[in-house]
Amino acid sequence: MILVYDKKESNFSRNGLAVLQECESCTIMEKLNGLYELNLAYPLHLKKAAYLQPFNIIKAEGQLFRLYHVEKDSRRNLLYAKGRHIFYDLAHFFIEDKRAVDKTCLEAMNMVLQETGLSDLYQIDSDISDKQTQYVIQKNGAEAFFLIVNRWRGELYRDNFSITIKKPQPNNKGVTVQYGKNVLGITEKISADEVVTVIYPVGARGLTLPEKYVTATSSGSTASSDSSTPSGDTMPSDTTTPSYSTTSIDPDDFPDFPLIKKVEFLDAEDEETLRQEALDYLAKHSTFSVNYQIDFIQLAQTAEYENYQSLLQVKVGDTVTVKHKLLGLNFTIKVIALEKDLLSAQNSKVELGEPLYTLDQYIEEFRENVHHTFEKVDYSFERVDHSFEAVNHSVGGIQEQIEQLGKSSTIVKSLTMDSQFFYVTYAVEKGDVRQFSAKYSYSTDGSGQITSITLEEIFTEFLLKEVSTLLVENETFEVTYVDGTVATYNYSTDSTGRITGIEKVEGETS
Repeated sequence: MILVYDKKESNFSRNGLAVLQECESCTIMEKLNGLYELNLAYPLHLKKAAYLQPFNIIKAEGQLFRLYHVEKDSRRNLLYAKGRHIFYDLAHFFIEDKRAVDKTCLEAMNMVLQETGLSDLYQIDSDISDKQTQYVIQKNGAEAFFLIVNRWRGELYRDNFSITIKKPQPNNKGVTVQYGKNVLGITEKISADEVVTVIYPVGARGLTLPEKYVTATSSGSTASSDSSTPSGDTMPSDTTTPSYSTTSIDPDDFPDFPLIKKVEFLDAEDEETLRQEALDYLAKHSTFSVNYQIDFIQLAQTAEYENYQSLLQVKVGDTVTVKHKLLGLNFTIKVIALEKDLLSAQNSKVELGEPLYTLDQYIEEFRENVHHTFEKVDYSFERVDHSFEAVNHSVGGIQEQIEQLGKSSTIVKSLTMDSQFFYVTYAVEKGDVRQFSAKYSYSTDGSGQITSITLEEIFTEFLLKEVSTLLVENETFEVTYVDGTVATYNYSTDSTGRITGIEKVEGETS
């Protein structure tokens, strides 16, 4: 049943303004850790179409959606309406500056609700007991929850006014599908970009293991290696072509050299913790990343349709086993997105894969990392003031040069990064425009989050203009500075979706 309620309604146990049984179409798209929206089409000539107004609430599939877009198509005699899950009401509440320092996930969630004044409306829960730190600065309530999901590496589940962030764990409903060839309606992506077979773990304060490296062995166990310089020549023979124990990947699927990566686990204070976190990381990254997008409308036209009918009723977060005949592999992966057709009561589209690698997650990580980077840079330059005497010896009187500059306008012209450093080019405007550069080293934790930034070199005088807000789109982001000027930047990503370069679009508005 599809119901519509007034925008101010708080009792959703009744039928509200009307029952919309005449809908031409109605679908719900839900992504794990991503969007949650409803789309419907309703006959324009019917009286109940008048109830489909912005901010009114639709109840469908037991969930509440607040309308934000209504479009009338007189040619087709249809009214199209879009609504966001009631969770996104949080987006209309602003958080200026709140900081969860060394808190559990539930404590951070509670901080957001208290700051927005919504503790009596939303119920929250989490089974993640790990303590982390997350700053929430100039964000709305919904953005704050996505930051928490990213920081605590959880899975977000929304049930009307109930919000839960859970540990990633299997939710096996016994669904198994077989994939053996290219099938109309199914898009398959298999990526090895995140695969590693040997890691060099580093813990708190530079802690390393006596054996130095942790290795995934081809014999079916994950082990530590005492080799000081792992390579094709020096690694033990049983790790030359490693694979991971919980998969059936043949060693022949790997090159004849180890895939090595340094990974930091800054919360690991002792060797035992560091070793276990390294093993856990290796367990997640020594196998392929797999993604399947299934369109049942197209698939229904093929003979293979019956092989995938078990996916018609799965839910977001369920675990599915995919038996890949051509590769000889079995993948256990999650339902990370689905579109459900409410008129047929079946899923019309299903996406299987890894939730942390979806576009929505990358956008949120990018927003978080860029904002966190600016915070770190701001903080770094506050501290630079205290050490200009030492800096003057190496870069030739920077303090004096900055004092001579006086008040000026500084903008970021470009930003590029590699595996160790990122390089920022600035333009300082005072009369003539002068361009200067700085080099920073950075470190990441086991999840790839930037955890620290260190100023390595200043190539000439420098001033940093404070950022007010940051708006991120798919290929660009827009920075509004505190002085009211606005600048637009293009950014590029590698095949994994990581940000690799940022370039300013010429022209600045105010």
